[in-house]
Amino acid sequence: AQLLPLEKAEQEDIDAIENAIKTNMKIPLNLEHTEEILGHIIDIIKKEDGYYAKFTIDKEINIEDFPYLSAEIVKFDENGKYYPLLTAVALTSKPKMPVKKIEKVPDKVYSSLPYSIRILAYLHPKKQDLFKLLTTFNKDKIEEKNVDTFEILRQNVRSYLKKKYGGE
Repeated sequence: AQLLPLEKAEQEDIDAIENAIKTNMKIPLNLEHTEEILGHIIDIIKKEDGYYAKFTIDKEINIEDFPYLSAEIVKFDENGKYYPLLTAVALTSKPKMPVKKIEKVPDKVYSSLPYSIRILAYLHPKKQDLFKLLTTFNKDKIEEKNVDTFEILRQNVRSYLKKKYGGE
């Protein structure tokens, strides 16, 4: 999920996130900038349009109610010299920066996958790519009762691989 868009970021925000990446700090994930800790940040990645965070949630929460991430940055004073630090990340419904919404796999799609595929998708380091592929399902077809979602997944994977690598 997008944590900081580069087009709106100030240099001290960028420095704070870069410091967090360099120090490999364990950063908590909270709810709406409160003391309620929901999980933690696993990784922060810099992309062309901003910084993105991967996170885990240890508590039951509806992501759709809090579909954005918001960085909590403070200035740390060390002998009169200030260092910006990323101290936490919040799940929020009202981000201060114009960040992208958290992408979520529709529950019907995710729960229809065989358990072993769900586990592999969760553990895979590029699970977001798989989740994006899963969201290409036609939602109307999934809501029909007698649809083999595993077969739809198989067809989408084949189509994706053909586009990406060519061949049969």
